Amino acid sequence: MIQLADRKNKWFVEFIEAMKREEIFSGARELFQELKRHGIHVALASSSKNASTVLKKLDITDEFESIVDGTMITNSKPDPEIFLKSARQLNVAPADCIVIEDAEAGIEAAKRAGMKAVGIGKPQQLHRADYIVDHISNLNFNLLNNL
Repeated sequence: MIQLADRKNKWFVEFIEAMKREEIFSGARELFQELKRHGIHVALASSSKNASTVLKKLDITDEFESIVDGTMITNSKPDPEIFLKSARQLNVAPADCIVIEDAEAGIEAAKRAGMKAVGIGKPQQLHRADYIVDHISNLNFNLLNNL
C-alpha cells in the first residue's frame, strides 16, 4: 500500500513539474486582476503540499497576499483551520471572507469557519455553497461583492 501511495505521489509531482503557465483555468488571471483592482485581499488556502510549486509553474504566486498550504496546517478540510489561518494572515474577519472551492470538504470547512462559500462544479456535490458556478470564468467582482 505504501508503495502505491509513493508511486502515485511521484506521478503527481512529475505532472506538476511538467505544468506550463498556459494551463491555468481560463478566467482565473482576469478574476485575480479584477479583485486586485477593487482592493480585495486574496489568499490561497490549499491542503496540497505542492501548492507553491503549482503557483510557480502557473506564474501566479504574486496574485496572493497570503498562501497557506498543507505544510502549514495540522487538520485538513473539512476542518476550518486552513481558512481561519488565511483570514488571520490577511487580517480579515471570517464573516468578511468568501471561499471559492471545488470540493465538498472545502465548502464544509468554509461554512464551519463562518465564511461564505462559492462552489465551482456540480450543484449536487456542492449544494451547501452560497452560490455555485460551473467554471471560474463565471465569477467576477460584482457577483462576489453581492454575496
